[in-house]
Amino acid sequence: MQFLIKVWNMLGQVMGEGEYLRYCEHMRARHPELKLMTAREFYVSRLNEKYSRPNKCC
Repeated sequence: MQFLIKVWNMLGQVMGEGEYLRYCEHMRARHPELKLMTAREFYVSRLNEKYSRPNKCC
C-alpha cells in the first residue's frame, strides 16, 4: 500500500499538482513585498505561458 501512495504522489508531481503551493512558498520566502496571485490567476498565467510559445510542429 505504501508503494501505491508513493506512486500516486509522484504522478501528482509530474502532473503539476502542488505547483501553486510551491509558488506561494517561494513568493513568501523570496518576495514578501509582492502580492500573491490567486490560484485561478496562477493557473491561467501558466496556461497562457504554455500556449504562447512558438510550436515547432510543421
